[in-house]
Amino acid sequence: MKQGGLNTVTTYIPWNLHQPTPSTFDFQGILDLENFIKLADQAGLLVIIRPPPYICNEWEFGGFPAWIMKNNEARLGLRTSQPEYLRYVDAFFAVLSPKLKPYIYANGGPIVAMQVENEYGSFGSDKEYLHHLHQLMLNAGLNVVFFSSNGPSPLMLGNGATDDVLRTVNFGYNGDVPSSLKILRQFQPTGPLFVTELWLGWFDNWGTPHQTRDATTCANTLDAILASGASVNIFMFVGGTNFGFMNGADGDPNSEDPFNRYFAITTSYDYDAPINESGSLTEKYFKLKNVISKYAQVDIPTEQCEENSGKFLDVSERDIPISSQISLWEALGKIGQRYSGPRPLTLEEMDQSYGFVLYRHMISMTGIPLSTFKLNFQELHDRALIFVDRKLVGISERFSNKTVEITLSSDMNGNFIEILAENMGRINYGDYIVNEWKGISQGIRLDYQFLSSWDSWSLPMDFPEISNLNFSTWNPGVAVPAFFKLNFQVEKANDVFIRLPGWMKGIVWVNGFNLGRYWNIGPQLALYCPGPILRPGVNEIIVFEMEKSGSTVQLLPYAVYGMDDTPMVFASEEKEPFYRSPIFIAVMITVAIVFIVSIATYLGILIKKRAQKHRYVMVPIVLE
Repeated sequence: MKQGGLNTVTTYIPWNLHQPTPSTFDFQGILDLENFIKLADQAGLLVIIRPPPYICNEWEFGGFPAWIMKNNEARLGLRTSQPEYLRYVDAFFAVLSPKLKPYIYANGGPIVAMQVENEYGSFGSDKEYLHHLHQLMLNAGLNVVFFSSNGPSPLMLGNGATDDVLRTVNFGYNGDVPSSLKILRQFQPTGPLFVTELWLGWFDNWGTPHQTRDATTCANTLDAILASGASVNIFMFVGGTNFGFMNGADGDPNSEDPFNRYFAITTSYDYDAPINESGSLTEKYFKLKNVISKYAQVDIPTEQCEENSGKFLDVSERDIPISSQISLWEALGKIGQRYSGPRPLTLEEMDQSYGFVLYRHMISMTGIPLSTFKLNFQELHDRALIFVDRKLVGISERFSNKTVEITLSSDMNGNFIEILAENMGRINYGDYIVNEWKGISQGIRLDYQFLSSWDSWSLPMDFPEISNLNFSTWNPGVAVPAFFKLNFQVEKANDVFIRLPGWMKGIVWVNGFNLGRYWNIGPQLALYCPGPILRPGVNEIIVFEMEKSGSTVQLLPYAVYGMDDTPMVFASEEKEPFYRSPIFIAVMITVAIVFIVSIATYLGILIKKRAQKHRYVMVPIVLE
């Protein structure tokens, strides 16, 4: 960043990671905030802090800890001046603020500014709430420049900020710079102009094309901002990764389009950034650097920048075979915890924030012949695999609200209906965050009848439990869902991408570190593994596959993007008539062509025969 001409780094602080339970706090390892600030200072960079409570950032639940959902008043009061919610906010800041205070600029540190809430104008207008947050930071002695950030809309800039903080604006790579800054000036007549987020890329959602932004257009927009005399924060300058279960989601539950009701964000947060997810410099980096050099001195030559680009394992397409496995059914009892009751429980009710839950119901039917029923899920969040007698009979997803048909009879009494539900990431933006329960929150019906008596297995997928499972030698016929173990060796611990050809959907751990989710629908088709996770010598991969396993995993020196050949089909949509299907249309076109060619051939033969029967002789006539 420094070599590219930037002088400041901006960072969010994710509340959910730093306070995983109401009584525990974590600022160690990769969550060592103070060490991050020190490293920035050593690199000659100033620091802007964008603290909790809400950070958006396409992050799980916008950074809120999932345990806050259990307090109904706090849940419904998220991002307002509701006292129960503010009680949790105040308690976290009591721990956070002392870690920041030594590093503010007035105390000789690099922190020059802090944000008060995040794009609040896109959500609410509770000025009392905004004043409370601002005063909370002042009372803690965090005397820096305070600012708000909002879109270039009068409603957002007016109601989403208070007059005692600096108003700033956010917009995209092809935004109207003069118009956006003009609107900002209407609400911030004096003081510096600041574009807090200049989006020079975008994030990916599962099942949609990979997002990129034209580098030249990005450079031109940056040029226009700097030419106006404004400061700018390039979002994102460095691409990132939603490791583990930290990806967020978009969604409007009331949308008429099923897909828009919920669509999760990918593990990769590369964002088409100038410095990509793996630390390599892109074409965009050098174009932006050239623009910045017009307004600030950039001493580092391009060649030196290129030398510091990302470094990868020396592999092309190295295949790692499966060595052992254990099915989820065998693992139950060794991982997770079982709760029994009249209805299925949500993750939050089991004090679980992320991962999966397995619901189990024993079939008990009186005098019922073999019949087909519809299994209905009320408020499924977010995706479920349905098994009868441990055979997969259907998949239901939040955006489709799909019912699954199952065949049952009295003869099946004593067998189980089992439902593996996945939390694919809580919505991180908009008014729907207050209802982000995970699992099945309002029951399961067989046709019109609610089923009672359920076991709910909490499956947070904590690695220490999984590593202690008794894996057996790989059998290609093992039933999924299952855990698979693979081993590989490296001489040097450099970065690598991991691709899973032939696999469908699941999670990958490397040496106990959760890289995140994979899904063959794309657009992300390989997971980024940073070098520090690896170690010279033997390394271990564990894969949890839900639907269909491959036989190998690939190590690659590059990212892979693409879309699955099979389009997504929403169960709530009616099936198209057979005569509209591509196969039927192709067949009919072929038949039509054959018919036309046959008719033309027949006519040609007929004409030829008639010509032979009535021959005409051309006689030259000479006129004198």
